[in-house]
Amino acid sequence: MIIYQKISIIIILLLLLSVVTAFAAPAGIKTPPTPANNPKTLPAPEALIEFRVDRAGFDGNIAYAEGVFYNSGEVKIKRIKSITVKLWGRNSNQEDMLVAVETFRDIPVNLSPGEFLPQGLFFRKIYERRHYPRWWSEETDWEFELERSL
Repeated sequence: MIIYQKISIIIILLLLLSVVTAFAAPAGIKTPPTPANNPKTLPAPEALIEFRVDRAGFDGNIAYAEGVFYNSGEVKIKRIKSITVKLWGRNSNQEDMLVAVETFRDIPVNLSPGEFLPQGLFFRKIYERRHYPRWWSEETDWEFELERSL
């Protein structure tokens, strides 16, 4: 009697297992590819770079910003083809004033991800001619030349 009960339990478990697997993956239907298992759908590595102002001011009729280009992306950037930089000053009342704007072209940087390069930028288009206790920049319209991987 005990043998028949064990065989019955085994048969019931096998039936349940076959029912569960039949509903889990219908025959002939494959799981759609995901980015993890389909390299065609993986996102491209992101190219990101920023300019961090360490010091800024005026030299005659030209504003300058000394700082670093920092590669915060995932690919090596050989050259900045074009970038528009807005130089801002923040006064003691925490008000931000647009000081100058310039578009820079053809800056060789050769920066791998995580690397930085000291750089001085000079601005001719000046809106506000005051000295501020704090300076910062806003970069837009980036165009890069990336290093080609083999």
